[in-house]
Amino acid sequence: MCDNNMKNFVLFILLFFTSCVTFIPVAEEFQPLHLRLLSSNDVIKAAAIDEFDKLKNKEQIDVQLRMVELLEKEEMPEKRIKILNMLQELKADHNVIIPLIYAVSKNSTILEYKEIIYFLVVTKTDKDTVRQLLKLLNDKNWIVVQLALVSLASNPEESKIAIPEMVDTMKRYIGDREKYFKIFDIISMVNPEVSILSLIKDFKNKDSKIRQEIFEKLIELQVFLGSKLEVKKEILPALIRGLYDEDNNISKMAQETLKEINDPVAKKALESYLNMGKVLFDSFMKLTGKSMQDFFKSQDTRIDNRLKEIYKSIGREDAVK
Repeated sequence: MCDNNMKNFVLFILLFFTSCVTFIPVAEEFQPLHLRLLSSNDVIKAAAIDEFDKLKNKEQIDVQLRMVELLEKEEMPEKRIKILNMLQELKADHNVIIPLIYAVSKNSTILEYKEIIYFLVVTKTDKDTVRQLLKLLNDKNWIVVQLALVSLASNPEESKIAIPEMVDTMKRYIGDREKYFKIFDIISMVNPEVSILSLIKDFKNKDSKIRQEIFEKLIELQVFLGSKLEVKKEILPALIRGLYDEDNNISKMAQETLKEINDPVAKKALESYLNMGKVLFDSFMKLTGKSMQDFFKSQDTRIDNRLKEIYKSIGREDAVK
């Protein structure tokens, strides 16, 4: 009887301590290094940084990657910012870019990517990372695609070989105004000439809504771009093309825009249009057996040739179409 009581008592003690161990958190100073680096305790954090500095390069990268993994599930924005700031303080480089993009893309609680985008902009890519980022441009998840593009723009010199794929990605999203122009802006960070020439090429899209959105962007560029930028000379012919667009809204926008442009070519084009009229112009085109696209073919050829030159200069002859 006594033995049974003793056994029950021992069992009770074991269960008690086992349950207590389950709920007692590990003291912060004994947590893994990647967690101690994020400590709010200045003493613990300072000791962790000192320990990190003594690690070999590969070991440091492993610690940084463990911090990146936290971004996949961290729900608190301020904690995510803390992780990103610490990664910068630890001088995280291209090794964390791809894992970070995948980690944050899986976190459904992230509503604002501003800090993440900033981190990717200041973290320069290298050649190997550029190749990996190119694969991400085909991902079905828009967040992955967007962040991959942002990362490519962080180092224009290394990323210029990715320009053809970036342009193809822009075309793929042409039906989504917000995403299309976000990609346009990102490509402009790498090569503004390519982004503008590609935009003008897309103005030939069959969808009038898409043409109108592109035309509005061309008007904006005409107003705000400096005259020293060589590619600006191709915007005016595109605006003149808008006069003869089959969509009356675009035609009217073109008329109003050209009235405000202090340029002899613009004034002459508008005068010719007003004298002939759209109906007579269409009739003239039919009589000559030509289309509007034939009439403006010289610009199309000029743009295509220039894009070929640029693609060849970056070693991407394979992308010339």
